[in-house]
Amino acid sequence: MGAGHAHAIVLERWAKGERPDAEIVVVNTRETTLYSGMIPGWIAGEYRRSELELDARVMAERAGASLVIGRVTRVDTGERVVILDDGARMTYDLASLDVGSQIGDPSALSGRSNATARDPGRIIEAISSGPDRSVVVVGGGAAGVELAACIKARVGGSVTLMESGDRLMRSHDPSVSDRIQAALEARSVSVRLGTSVGNARDDEEARGDGEARGDVPLTIWATGARGPTLLAESQLPLDDEGFVRVDDTQRVMGLADLFAAGDCASRTTDPAPKAGFHAIEQGEALAANLAASVAAWPDQASDLERYEPRSDFLTLLNLGDGRALGTKWGLAVEGRWVRTLKDFIDRRFVSRFRR
Repeated sequence: MGAGHAHAIVLERWAKGERPDAEIVVVNTRETTLYSGMIPGWIAGEYRRSELELDARVMAERAGASLVIGRVTRVDTGERVVILDDGARMTYDLASLDVGSQIGDPSALSGRSNATARDPGRIIEAISSGPDRSVVVVGGGAAGVELAACIKARVGGSVTLMESGDRLMRSHDPSVSDRIQAALEARSVSVRLGTSVGNARDDEEARGDGEARGDVPLTIWATGARGPTLLAESQLPLDDEGFVRVDDTQRVMGLADLFAAGDCASRTTDPAPKAGFHAIEQGEALAANLAASVAAWPDQASDLERYEPRSDFLTLLNLGDGRALGTKWGLAVEGRWVRTLKDFIDRRFVSRFRR
């Protein structure tokens, strides 16, 4: 279920000869999936949407799988049935979830002056229709940092990045946080630290009807990620943020026939940050473990690969002006060559999942 980064890797490995002896069905909401690493560049006007698209049908066909277009609303783990939004029911012996996350409560983020980081098309529409509009980005993680920088490259109005903590990208060294903040401020992005999400909501509520007006900032929410509602509807074991709990083999806790990876999954030991890098690496272990589970069926596979997240990995942040900032091992570098490197890595990844 889902054709995100982790499942893309699963299908790629199976296409290369590690395919399990089973009928494989991929369920996804559409025929393409956007590669998250290039979304800020799309917002900045550096890419066309088509350049970001991973082709779910191509991925499925290469792996000898069929693709079903639909939205999963619930998984009945007792009956081993996947239920789609059109009422269709699909039975399974083994299943895997890679269904991403959502930003907060969608009903609380309605109105034309709100958007979320999960809806880049809405962001592009809003800033294109009001190029001098002010923008507030809530959340000082990697997504918020890139969004703020890349939006500033497109709009003439003010751009403010709000973060509830005392520094940006708190999973990195303080010196890296300082370097990132300096890079934003050099591009005229205002950084407000120690500002809670509640303050941002109060700002939005004070605007009244929520309609877009020339003096109403567009608020983009890049924080407060939670598990998709289908996880709760399926009565799966969840953490406090609504993500499905998995062990270090990506198997859902207490369920031998259900796995999960990517942003929707939460490890009970050694948690990994929500990042495309980790989803891709989880996909490697997941491909082997699903195949091993098929081979052992109907018995439970006993020797599954364990995913051990790396504590430090290369992070490349698009700054929207032809430059990027890269950080690893507590160091940070910035320049056009970093942007060129990021573009090369991103394009090479996307090309693996297209015709």
